[in-house]
Amino acid sequence: MDQAEQSHHETILGIDSRVLFAAAVIAILAITVYARMGLVGSQGLFEPDGFFYYSVIRATINSHLSEPQHLGISGFSPNHNFIGEAPGLPYLTVIFYILLGWTGASALEIMRWLPVLVAIIEVVLAYFLAKELSDSRLCGLLAMFFVAVSAGNIARTAALVYRGDTFIAVPLMLALLIMLKGLKLKSPRTTAIYAVLAAFIISTGGLIWNGSPYIVVVYMLSLTLLLFYSFVAWKPELTKSTLIFIGALFSLYILQSIYLTIHGVRSGLALTGLSFLAFYIPLLLFAVAVYYIVDKKATFGVFASAEGRYLFIFGAALIILLFVIRGTLLYLIPVAAVLLGVLWMAYTKLKIPRFFAIFVAGIAVIGVLIAAFLILTHGYVSTIASASGVGTSPPPANATNSTQIAYAVGSTTQELQKPTFSFLYASFGLGLYLVPIGIILFLLLNRVLDLDEQDRHVITVGFIALLSYLVVTAYLQYNAIRYNALVSIPIAIFAAYGLYGIVRVYRGREEWAKRFASISFVLAIAACTFYLAFLLLSAWHSSGQAVALLEGIAAASLALFLVADTGMRAMRKDYVGRLAFAIAVAMLCGYLILQAYRTASLGASAHNLLMVTEGFLIVVVAIWLLIDSLLRILRRELDLKMIALGIMMVVIVFSTIFTVMESYASTQADGINPSFLSAMSWMRNNTPSSATVLALWPDGSVVEGWANRTSYMDSVGGENAIRIYYFARYLANDTPDSQYLYSIGKPQYLVARQYWLTELTGLIAEGVPKHPENYVYTILQPEGNPYQNATAQVYIFTNGIYNVTLVNRHASNSTALNYTAYLSQIGQRGYYKIHGVTLYNTSSTRYLEFNASAGNYQLNYTLMIFYSGTILEGAIITTDTLYNSNLFKLVWLCNRYQCPVSNSTTKLVQVYSNNDTRIYRINYT
Repeated sequence: MDQAEQSHHETILGIDSRVLFAAAVIAILAITVYARMGLVGSQGLFEPDGFFYYSVIRATINSHLSEPQHLGISGFSPNHNFIGEAPGLPYLTVIFYILLGWTGASALEIMRWLPVLVAIIEVVLAYFLAKELSDSRLCGLLAMFFVAVSAGNIARTAALVYRGDTFIAVPLMLALLIMLKGLKLKSPRTTAIYAVLAAFIISTGGLIWNGSPYIVVVYMLSLTLLLFYSFVAWKPELTKSTLIFIGALFSLYILQSIYLTIHGVRSGLALTGLSFLAFYIPLLLFAVAVYYIVDKKATFGVFASAEGRYLFIFGAALIILLFVIRGTLLYLIPVAAVLLGVLWMAYTKLKIPRFFAIFVAGIAVIGVLIAAFLILTHGYVSTIASASGVGTSPPPANATNSTQIAYAVGSTTQELQKPTFSFLYASFGLGLYLVPIGIILFLLLNRVLDLDEQDRHVITVGFIALLSYLVVTAYLQYNAIRYNALVSIPIAIFAAYGLYGIVRVYRGREEWAKRFASISFVLAIAACTFYLAFLLLSAWHSSGQAVALLEGIAAASLALFLVADTGMRAMRKDYVGRLAFAIAVAMLCGYLILQAYRTASLGASAHNLLMVTEGFLIVVVAIWLLIDSLLRILRRELDLKMIALGIMMVVIVFSTIFTVMESYASTQADGINPSFLSAMSWMRNNTPSSATVLALWPDGSVVEGWANRTSYMDSVGGENAIRIYYFARYLANDTPDSQYLYSIGKPQYLVARQYWLTELTGLIAEGVPKHPENYVYTILQPEGNPYQNATAQVYIFTNGIYNVTLVNRHASNSTALNYTAYLSQIGQRGYYKIHGVTLYNTSSTRYLEFNASAGNYQLNYTLMIFYSGTILEGAIITTDTLYNSNLFKLVWLCNRYQCPVSNSTTKLVQVYSNNDTRIYRINYT
């Protein structure tokens, strides 16, 4: 606990501090629950995956608590859909169902509320992890708060959400906490017990979620960095304890092998066998070597000083990197040279404190080691990040058909898209900006002021473990939006330290302020150097970055000159110079933020995230120096502690309001709504118990979970490229294609939904069409009242860009209808006759088609008018390709009177319809 907290009174405003602490905890837990209740009024579960797991849980309970290998609810073959998810996920609900059965709670009710319990556990564990980082109850409370209001965390821990990554953070957080506690113990035997316990807890992740190897990666990266730290800092006790924990990792290997043998882990993603030993054995051997060198006090020339050890590891890491990647990142050499040159200049010319030069070098070392570890484990981490190898980029030009199918699936799976900056802000709010502040302030505040020759290192064991947690999960988040819940925990902890660090800085640390100018100077130089290096790299890889390169060189050079010139005067207590120094840094900051704003819409690329982070950090430096300089020039004093408290309250209030509004504005995923669930209830009550169903894969999980019927595809067990690909081809086809229905086992019912049109682009792309641009439609609205004359009625429809004019011509004394439509662009002359017009009665679902004869039209479009009685409800204009597809026919044109998807061998009969869903019975001849 810091000195300010130690000297704090037992009472605050006459209230016992322990009472205030308890009240704060209760308030945060209340916010945790309230912010996750936005969907409790909805039926069922949040997304299709949850409905699938509900089916598995129901089957497990009905099978005397033995989970089946395949999900066979009704019809098809007994081994239709393999349950590929880890079995521990459904068993979590089954266990609670057994424990709470006496209360009358159903499995569905437990599923709906279990994620909220997980959120509470994560909030509590975040407190203890933050305490390991800061030894401060305030920081722990702030960490609890940031987890409670993290929209990214709520995305997986809200009521109704049931997924593997909902639960996976708990074993990781608990294992890291046990590891941090165990490393402090003096008894090797007790340390070994903690090490085995932590390894066991980590191993349970594989029983819950197929993506769990990432938590093994976090754990191993933590121990690897701790080993390097104990070597550089020359800490024999830490070296011994780290060796014990690394040795205990073999128990993790044994446990995972046992899980695979008993089918407790059902995925090839598990880090077992040679895949585990390839990393474990070199790490173990290196740990033994480090222990021998440190514990036996072996004297080698290069290890005689801390600087020598830093440089040795830095150089060794560079060599390993260049060897592993075979020269593709040679830019590391000039970057390292520039960095070392800056450090040397800072140490010899500007008299920057020696410890700070070593500190910055240490940061560079850690960065290189993290990069090396991620490259070495890329095969596993990237496999998790890309969802079992499904790609999200365009397939190679010479790709096989199966490869094209896999790429199509990946490219249209929304959760696999890379995050945009707006998505990151929506997920993490102000915490996104507080994280870099937290890291910097930790490194600056932690024992910098009371350094001595015996203990001069600012990095701690807790910091290394949590930094590993942040790095791996941030890497996953960079690859796909689906991992925002995983990274929300370390973001919350470091954001908490950022806010706590600001408060700590403002608590009368005058001696810290005296060194701030020199520290800011080195930070500014480092930021400019890394930014320049990044622009050089960008220009190297892309000729399109040439302009950005010139801008960056000019801006960085100017900033370096201004910083060097005014910074030197700042060191001589020239406060006017310090003000100029602050302005120079602010100018650089403005440039970086401008660039970030210009590129933020392009996604969460390394480019704009780097600039946003640097820009925000330099803003903090600039604001501090501006305030400090102005106060000294005006010879005024200000109670800075009140500023700190004000900042904290603003962040807390804004984050709470922002998150609660987002939470209660959320809706169920994949178009799940009461109408769809009503249709599934009808199917459960009005179809044979052996019925089989063909539905889109997300809808298939709802068919299984809510209708209790077997779907040919579902969002988990049945999601594979072959089934999805051929179903998408069937929907895009313009013929009934009854051969497809026969080939998949003659499903007895087909479910079609208007929601398909919402995801039309992705759905069609699953079939890898040659011309996907032909499957499009546009919604139109009536404009004004129709007008008529003796020979015609005219209607106008528009979407703000295009106008469609519908003309109904009729001869005198004739009631025959003859509709023709023309398309025009607003502001342009010319009308273009389109191919067809369809009048659709939404009350009866009957429709009339009017098609122009061949050669008598200019555009292959169809205008579809929706009306009820005499009321025009709207219109859509589609390409003829989409209009003639099975997808469009099933959604609109099949009804209880006719169905253009039927033919001589298959006949589709509509048996149910509402404003969202249609159910067809398929009769085979």
